[in-house]
Amino acid sequence: MAIALLIDLILFVVAFLLHVVSCRLFKSSNHSKNLIAIFFFVLCTGLVIFGDIGFAVWGERLVWPIGYIYACILFFSLTASYLITFSAIEAESPSIMITLKVAQAGPCGLIISKLFETLNDDVLLKPRINDLVNEKLVYESEGKYKLTKRGTLFIRIVIFYRDLICVGKGG
Repeated sequence: MAIALLIDLILFVVAFLLHVVSCRLFKSSNHSKNLIAIFFFVLCTGLVIFGDIGFAVWGERLVWPIGYIYACILFFSLTASYLITFSAIEAESPSIMITLKVAQAGPCGLIISKLFETLNDDVLLKPRINDLVNEKLVYESEGKYKLTKRGTLFIRIVIFYRDLICVGKGG
């Protein structure tokens, strides 16, 4: 099983590096789909390659079938964790933006009124709305934002999960 873990970690690092290269070379509006495609491609290709290398070099399997199942479970878990983390860091969340502004101010600190001047609706609200439209979670109709079917499904999942962990519906 140790070899399956090593193979899995190698595949994850390769997928991560490919994702970094693709982010730098290609400007995409939908990083999440690209990330999933890259990681899925690397997993499938890697499992085939490592399966064939074992037979070609040693005449036996490097990993038994159960090892492939373990590797897939671990790889999907790592990919899901990376996707969630990437999405959180990719988005310019208010908390990250405030922290960056305070850090840029240095040891003298940031004047509170300056913070409120620089972080207005153009910086905080409008980009979020544009993200929701680009992700096809909401659409504009007659001067109003409305949920798409995808948006409705998404918010139902969020509400269900928030109810499940007892934090309320939010908003």
